[in-house]
Amino acid sequence: MYGDNAAALDCIQEAETMLPYLQGMITNAINNFYYSLILVALYPTVNQSEQIRYQQKIETNQKNMKLWADNCPENFWHKYLLVEAEIARIYGKDMEALDLYDRAIASAQKNEYIQNEALGNELAAKFWLEKGKVEIAKLYMRKAHYGYQLWGAKRKVEDLEQKYPQLIPQKSALKKTNLLTTATGTATSTTGGSSDLDFATVIKASQVLAGEITLDKLLAKLMKILLENGGAQKGFLLLSNQGKLTIEATGEVAVEQVQVSQSLAVEDCENLPLGVVQYVARTQEDVVLSDATNEGVFTKESYIVKNQPKSILCAPIINQGKLIGLLYLENNLTTGAFTRDRLEILKVLSSQAAISLENALLYRTLEDKVMERTAQLAEANQEIITLNELLKKDNLRMGAELDIVKQLQQMVLPRESELEAIEGL
Repeated sequence: MYGDNAAALDCIQEAETMLPYLQGMITNAINNFYYSLILVALYPTVNQSEQIRYQQKIETNQKNMKLWADNCPENFWHKYLLVEAEIARIYGKDMEALDLYDRAIASAQKNEYIQNEALGNELAAKFWLEKGKVEIAKLYMRKAHYGYQLWGAKRKVEDLEQKYPQLIPQKSALKKTNLLTTATGTATSTTGGSSDLDFATVIKASQVLAGEITLDKLLAKLMKILLENGGAQKGFLLLSNQGKLTIEATGEVAVEQVQVSQSLAVEDCENLPLGVVQYVARTQEDVVLSDATNEGVFTKESYIVKNQPKSILCAPIINQGKLIGLLYLENNLTTGAFTRDRLEILKVLSSQAAISLENALLYRTLEDKVMERTAQLAEANQEIITLNELLKKDNLRMGAELDIVKQLQQMVLPRESELEAIEGL
């Protein structure tokens, strides 16, 4: 629990010698779970022969854990998933690991394993920290910090605060805040840090986004989440394709259905302030207008003059320095609708959205290539079938010609009776 894996290995190996006296007890499963986590943590630090031995032990442990999980998922499924997530991490299977962490955390939460939910969040935070995604790591680590508090592990809470001060707010900075509306539309309050972020909501939203790979479904879910957490009446999601922006999703709070896969060029849309969109795409900076008709450099833009919107927010969606797309939100009822806290929520969600969108776009490209290749193979197969038919016809013709040649040869040659009539032959 404190990262001293070498000492942990000595302890767990000694503990295992006592397990034969505890057959059928839950202790066996707990030992199995921590043993696997310890071995996975040590795996990158040992030589190849040790790695093989560790791998064999982990596989044996996971085989037993899977058997228990199949018979009682409430107690064991989250344990199995969390070890699988750690295995995927050390093998560099990042997307698989991300999905497994979130599923393990959700299962532990559902079945009220507070300590393992906290541990799952801690391991996921370390995973994101290794990837350089500090904002996302911060969400998971704060969730872990809160989980350990609920569990009553005061020393573990202090340990996290000492090791990850950049991810966890200092106690002096904690204050009572009113949190924003959650993804389910219900308002709550809790003790937070220096911002009003509802971290539980953001993590839930991140889990929803991380679990979707189909672009259309991802766009629809993302649009709903952004509208609910952004305080907007309507919104647009734009994607960048070879430097050109197209509108891929539109949504309104008053309308349940999100429109996706429009692929409408932004220049052809009359429902967006083109100047704002182009500025954000070019500079990759946020634009937040509390009173769009009276402030900023875009007051003379034709869309703003015509429609008189009150609050506008336009933010880039960026992954690894590359512009994936833009988010545009608008509120025509309230000035100052997009506060600094709402922008912070949207930026965190956009970070997760950028990763999910990038993966969904790659997946769609892969699907397109598979379809293209399948069509090419089908066409080639049809050509082979046609060629075979031609060859069959040629074979039949050649066979017929050979029969005729054979008959002609037999007609030219002397008969058997004529040959027998020749003396001395």
